[in-house]
Amino acid sequence: GGSAMRIHSVDFTVLKHALAPRYGDAQGLKAHRATLVVRVRTDGGLEGWGDISNTRLDVNVAHLREARERLVGASALDAGRLVPPGWC
Repeated sequence: GGSAMRIHSVDFTVLKHALAPRYGDAQGLKAHRATLVVRVRTDGGLEGWGDISNTRLDVNVAHLREARERLVGASALDAGRLVPPGWC
């Protein structure tokens, strides 16, 4: 067997878009949309993208730092073991 494909880097980008007109839902009046875009790259050159929907403008930087520390260097094939219960 060969060596496991390792996660080389994890990048996060917050996208924000103002809404006009605003709209309301069960959580209140919305004036914007926000999404956290995630890029994961492996040491073998593969790249994957995903997103995390976020209707608020706040981003917990400590959580992003913890996620990056947990993922970088780990096997890209062990995603199930890398994500703690409750994170998904």
